Amino acid sequence: AYEIGLGIPAEPLFRSNGTTQQPTIQQLEPVRNNSDAMYETVGNLGLNPAFNHRLRLMYSTFNQDHFWSLMAGIQGNLTKDALVGNTIYDETGKRYQQTVNAQDVPYNVGANLMFNTPFANKMMQFNTRTKISYNQRVSYISREHTAAEIAEMIEANNLVLGDKSLTGNLQVSENLTLRLTHDLVDVGVVGSFNYSRTQNNMSANTLSNVFNWSVTGDINFNLPKQWTIGADCGYTARYGYGFDDPNEVILNASVAKTWANATLTLKAYDLLNQKKNIVQIVGENYVQYKEYNALGTYVMLSFTYKL
Repeated sequence: AYEIGLGIPAEPLFRSNGTTQQPTIQQLEPVRNNSDAMYETVGNLGLNPAFNHRLRLMYSTFNQDHFWSLMAGIQGNLTKDALVGNTIYDETGKRYQQTVNAQDVPYNVGANLMFNTPFANKMMQFNTRTKISYNQRVSYISREHTAAEIAEMIEANNLVLGDKSLTGNLQVSENLTLRLTHDLVDVGVVGSFNYSRTQNNMSANTLSNVFNWSVTGDINFNLPKQWTIGADCGYTARYGYGFDDPNEVILNASVAKTWANATLTLKAYDLLNQKKNIVQIVGENYVQYKEYNALGTYVMLSFTYKL
């Protein structure tokens, strides 16, 4: 491993580092694991360690007169001899999986920008965050061999390398925040969107376009005798996931009482019982959409003491 940094000690403007990744015993072990009748893993004694290079270039500045700040950066990494999957299917659909060193170099690049500034006598605060990234994954797939041919190749410790599969994923996101802070009330509005475009070179039908956008507002009232009541409500819209009614409205509410360093808070979560945990997973040669079980409406009583 290595690391190089240039710039001020607290936050280098340029940083480069590298790390190695060793194959696991399971990836190297030349023993056929056929515990699953339709999925068999095959060891590969010829694996080399993977080496990952990472680069980051950052710029940040702060204006002490107006209290605004700006931060921008670009980063990227690439992996030599990346440990990736080589998947071979026989005529029955059985899958044989072996880890190999990628002949092509997986990589990702990205850029981000953050700007924050107060205005209206510092009662208002504006913040924006923008991110863009592109990630390319590599794997190998073949469907051209019979089970007998594959068995012979495994016996000779020479499993064929499949056709190259490249999966590219582009992501763009934006987050905007506006907040009013006062002795009596604290109000905020947050808007965000995220776009994800994924495509694989092996099929023109693998294009995936996913788009999310959301808006959330929150308000907190500071009442006499150190009482605080508040609520927040957010709407999220999702497109391209293939689920029925993936949108949601989340409403939370709370009340709190403070004594010196102690605070007792009662908060109700998801009062409309609409929480949905929906995610997109981009793999080496697939795109998957999942919906997880979510905890419904619930109430939590918490006690906090600051030392």
